[in-house]
Amino acid sequence: MRKTLLKFLVTAAVAVLAVGCGPVEKPNVILISIDSLRADHVGAYGYSRATSPHIDALAEESVVFENAVSTTSWTLPAHISMLTSRFSEAHGVTGAGDSLADSAITLPEIFQENGYATAAVVSGPFLNRRFGFSQGFDVYDDETVSFAEINDSHQGVTSPLTHRRALEILKDVAGRPFFLFLHYWDVHYDYAPPPPYDEMFDPDYSGSVSGDDFIRNDEIHRGMNSRDLEHVVALYDGEIAFTDFYLGELFAELKRLELWDNTLIILTSDHGDEFFEHGNKGHRNTLYGELLNVPLIVKLPQQRRGGERLGNLAGVVDIAPTMLEVAGLPPLAGANGEDLLARTSDSDESSERVYFADVDLRVKSVVSESSKLIAHWRRGPDEEMRVELYNMIRDPGEQLDVSTKEVAQVVRLRRALQAWVRSAREQVKHLGESGFEQDPELVRTLRSLGYIQ
Repeated sequence: MRKTLLKFLVTAAVAVLAVGCGPVEKPNVILISIDSLRADHVGAYGYSRATSPHIDALAEESVVFENAVSTTSWTLPAHISMLTSRFSEAHGVTGAGDSLADSAITLPEIFQENGYATAAVVSGPFLNRRFGFSQGFDVYDDETVSFAEINDSHQGVTSPLTHRRALEILKDVAGRPFFLFLHYWDVHYDYAPPPPYDEMFDPDYSGSVSGDDFIRNDEIHRGMNSRDLEHVVALYDGEIAFTDFYLGELFAELKRLELWDNTLIILTSDHGDEFFEHGNKGHRNTLYGELLNVPLIVKLPQQRRGGERLGNLAGVVDIAPTMLEVAGLPPLAGANGEDLLARTSDSDESSERVYFADVDLRVKSVVSESSKLIAHWRRGPDEEMRVELYNMIRDPGEQLDVSTKEVAQVVRLRRALQAWVRSAREQVKHLGESGFEQDPELVRTLRSLGYIQ
């Protein structure tokens, strides 16, 4: 009832504001998430390999946020954050048994209530509608690409299916402003890109190590032969290039349909993957930069501000407020983020923002442009924390823990994190319960994929 009343008030407010303003062409809006894509493997972010020519071309017409972070290091909570503008603990979806509360207002709901056609094509098991993702979507396609077995998910080739369905939706929404959410899965392990992408970045490799069964493969381990690890990374890069090809096809179609100029496009990722930079592989282990730092590229209608690059800290929680501001629509209730485009590259230090992240309620982080605190959290009466502190200016790779040397900064960030956790719990409490029940089919699928025990 509360949610229905809020929707009514939002719609009424927009109607009042529109009186006497005359017709205004609404921009189309596309959100693209490339699963597991780390920022430092994208050409527009300085990577040496040609993994992303079409993303790089998009960046040339866009505002590029050079220092963007996710809210976690795995798929489910990160995407909920994108669509709600809430950090993980504030939306409450922190584990495989959680779903977004029905009372939460989502980005597609705002678009839907304001006359937009809303559609999504997703391609990962943790984007299933049962987790609450379908709220506000006229079409939520989690069936064109679906998985029942681990090999289907980790070894499947999904971008062609995602692309074909996206083109069908573009035809269906012709003549209406639309919000389209596209989720690309192929960069996610396993790393087994189809030819010619399998040899694109390491054609001379003669060893036996592959990117198959990446997490369980005992040949891929800490301290492995450096040449073999180089090959695994080359296969990861091949997956990026393969996905980038289909993004190029999408962008070409938008131009052919004369939709490009009036479309806002935001391209990002939910998290990266680690290749033993801090002793682990894959993701959902830690909150270091190789996992949290993601691309964030904003192409405005008419390519306004194209080529601009901003170094201010930004996050995936800022995506929804930015989209709604550009579209001239009401803000999202309960948003933790803000409009990215209201910022400038010379913002003063007093306005420095901090961003929070969490993985499975056991590791948390708070990061500013100058420092990052990682806390290993023990749930209990005192919620004890073992912390690490990194100077993000002198040590962006987070290799030197200075927590014992910069005690005052540890105290400041630790207090900020504790205050945030208390605030997030209150925010979740206000959302109430979700109607989520893990049916036997979903449990079987997630167990076969290795995501739950």
